[in-house]
Amino acid sequence: MLSEEEELEIEAAIPEVKQAIVDHFNAGGSDEFDELDYTEAITDDWFARRFLLQEAGDRNIAARKLIEALKWRKQQQIRHRKDADFPSEFYEIGALFTYREDRSNRPSLFLRIKFIRKIPELKPVFKQFLVHKLYKIDTQSQCNGFALVIDFKDASIKNCDIELVSFLISTLKNYFPYGVRCILVNELPWILSAFWKLVESLIPQNAKDIIKCTTYETLEEYFERYNLPDFAGGYCCENYREVPENCISGESYGTEILGASVKDVRKMLHKYKSLISA
Repeated sequence: MLSEEEELEIEAAIPEVKQAIVDHFNAGGSDEFDELDYTEAITDDWFARRFLLQEAGDRNIAARKLIEALKWRKQQQIRHRKDADFPSEFYEIGALFTYREDRSNRPSLFLRIKFIRKIPELKPVFKQFLVHKLYKIDTQSQCNGFALVIDFKDASIKNCDIELVSFLISTLKNYFPYGVRCILVNELPWILSAFWKLVESLIPQNAKDIIKCTTYETLEEYFERYNLPDFAGGYCCENYREVPENCISGESYGTEILGASVKDVRKMLHKYKSLISA
């Protein structure tokens, strides 16, 4: 919670950060930004405010990091990706999905660690999928933020991909600061405590107070049961494995987008097929 003085300082700095964006744009940087991103960045205070919050009000650093984030957003083409651009198996498995609001009326993003598979050929695609999900929930929640539930139920060492989790944390920090307002580490088994300690060391100090350890029983402190999925002891009927209309199949994605052989694609997808009904 900001003091009144800190709040006034942040508010006073917002126009300067916006002006830095305009100056960069006019100095030859217009091709580096998506047009819609640029328009929002100079009209919506939240773009500047969130970076000022992260950088403790430092206007120069906030402006520099916002400019880098705007460049990244265009490079990633995040405004132009569609749900149907990703393999249908990513949805059918239900490893990563947005869901209903918590008790603070924030939408939620669930990451189920037991469904993570270390398949090098698919990791870049899954990272794009992760960015797509983060962009959508961040856009939906705006300045209210969202809850991130990292579910470790039935996970083992083979599911613990530190590189992927590191990517998640760095993406949140560098491109969606102050987006996640609550991190629930759910059903963490003692055998994975060392893994979580390593993950926790990557999280910025000022964000560690939003981390809470939960079980399926104590999730009710943060969610109404009617807003939780079935596997978490809830009774919400919203299908978290719903496949978007016109979604590309994993086999088509592998052969047409990745350029892999049918044999290689089927070998990769075999590791996912058993997870669809899990």
